[in-house]
Amino acid sequence: MVEKIRKGKQRWIKIVGSLEFKDSPLGESYVIDPERLIGKKIQLGLNNLTGDMRKQSILVGFCIRTINGAEARADVVSYEMLQAHVKRLVRAGQDKIDDSFLVESQDHVKLKIKPVIVTRSKTKNSNLTRLRMEGREKIKHLFMKEPFEKVFGAIISGQLQRSLRQEMSKIHPLSVFEIRKIEILNR
Repeated sequence: MVEKIRKGKQRWIKIVGSLEFKDSPLGESYVIDPERLIGKKIQLGLNNLTGDMRKQSILVGFCIRTINGAEARADVVSYEMLQAHVKRLVRAGQDKIDDSFLVESQDHVKLKIKPVIVTRSKTKNSNLTRLRMEGREKIKHLFMKEPFEKVFGAIISGQLQRSLRQEMSKIHPLSVFEIRKIEILNR
């Protein structure tokens, strides 16, 4: 059976981001029933949200959670670096370390985090394993003692990656320590 199409007056609904982005506008949607927007996913470049063109290779995913009049509020559900950018980070004569693990933040938000680490030169597998494990432990420790919004703000600004790269360069010199992907599993 074909579902009956509801006719009515369409209107523009403004979509705004969560507190991590200071309620910045994400876009607009033209709909008859605003309730049908709940659950809709949106992906935007981080450069559009922050105004920093250096962040153009990062996509942030949102999911609309609530409707309040003519305004829809969307929460962050993902953070992803484009694959083409990851490939440009690695040069010949360097080692790339990928990892993937689950973390729970202080406010009980479960996340899947995928960092990428690039060394300045070829190195032994024992050092690569040590770098991967050390990075995993530092990220887990940071998420356990801070709420998600604070840590996510540090990731967006690049402070977290910069500080971890400096700390882990003591094990072996690193050219890159980046968070390649974050998926929020519950929120």
